[in-house]
Amino acid sequence: MSRLNVNQIFNLSGSVPTIGTPYFKVIKTTNQTLSSGSLTTVQWDSVVYDPNNWWDSVNYRWTPQIAGYYWLSTMLHLSGTSPTRRITYINPSGDSQIRAFDDNDSSTINIRAGGGIAYFNGTTNYVDVSVQFTATSPQIIGVNDGSYARFEGFLVRAA
Repeated sequence: MSRLNVNQIFNLSGSVPTIGTPYFKVIKTTNQTLSSGSLTTVQWDSVVYDPNNWWDSVNYRWTPQIAGYYWLSTMLHLSGTSPTRRITYINPSGDSQIRAFDDNDSSTINIRAGGGIAYFNGTTNYVDVSVQFTATSPQIIGVNDGSYARFEGFLVRAA
């Protein structure tokens, strides 16, 4: 039997690694026009937190590099006339899709939020958000502070 006691771990340059507990938060600061009834990836345009640089701003997804279970949540402000259905999915590539919200509300403007836990393998699994909104002139509304549309997550437990 052996035991290892470590107070601090340093990388080769002598600085303390910054991985800690992985987390991220991205927001929409601009509107995104949708095609009614079509499933569309949300194009997050501003990173608020991503200390490990795991956010992919080209494909609008996060790829955590530590295997484990992550809490993920999203909020979207959807606007359109004569709406009949709004569905938002959180799509972890290695686990079951999370239906963040699904409603048939006829209100022309709605802010909806939802979330769940998903497993990631720490190498290839990633997560993004998609929306399917049936309405006339559907869009996601973005504002400068991200208070209308955000996507965020953090490690709950490493595998």
